[in-house]
Amino acid sequence: MAKNKNAKIIAGSMLGAVAATGLIHLTSMLTLDRMVEYKHAEVFSPKISDMLDGFKLCFISDTHFIDDGALIRIAERIEAEQPDILLLGGDFSEDESITRRHLAILASIEVPDGIFSVDGNHDDPEFLFNEMQRLDILPLPNKGLHPREGLYLGGVEDFRKRKPDIALALSEAKERDFVILLSHNPDIAAFHDTEGVDLMLCGHTHGGHANIFGMFSPMLQLISKTGQKYRAGWSDLSTGGKMFVSNGVGIHHNLPRVFARPQVAFLTLKKK
Repeated sequence: MAKNKNAKIIAGSMLGAVAATGLIHLTSMLTLDRMVEYKHAEVFSPKISDMLDGFKLCFISDTHFIDDGALIRIAERIEAEQPDILLLGGDFSEDESITRRHLAILASIEVPDGIFSVDGNHDDPEFLFNEMQRLDILPLPNKGLHPREGLYLGGVEDFRKRKPDIALALSEAKERDFVILLSHNPDIAAFHDTEGVDLMLCGHTHGGHANIFGMFSPMLQLISKTGQKYRAGWSDLSTGGKMFVSNGVGIHHNLPRVFARPQVAFLTLKKK
């Protein structure tokens, strides 16, 4: 009898724990995970000149099937923050009409140093880049340029679907430039030489999209060659630079976010 009673207590405790866990994740999914996080951070480097000290960039990625109204509100917030440059990390909608609308919304944001983008694994590069150029958004497929003196911005093609070439993207960089590299997929850092990159900006992971207590994403085991390594946030590159992986702002095929808030990043360059 005592054994049966103990077994029932243990079973009841386990069911209670499972129910509590489910409730915690459901609550997060229905509340915080629907609220955009506007993340602010400073990036320090001795390569940042006096003229670049305080230069503010905005990075947004993975719009996918975000509601037009939500993206308009994000665009208004970005413009209110007055960044110097807007960088897009790829993965727009697979529906061309939605992508056209989203690009038009993003192109309406006024930034003095321009808007630049790379493609993601869900994008058709030919269609995407044609639409971008029509809207004065400059695509950077294995290309780079100097938005300002002492600042070099490069971009690479998607790691999963195309042929990224970091060396080609950075071929016009000068030795003393602070070098930013846009790559949709952060896995590139594990398989390609990142020499010369001071700051890499990536998306793709959606912050894990659906995480167990915000620490482990089963989904990443399927879409990333590095598992949980580059799930979200800051990492050190093996060559000395830093990498930031954004959660992105959209959802893909109505899959809800869990412990992975949509995110827009504002990064300010600071002289060390």
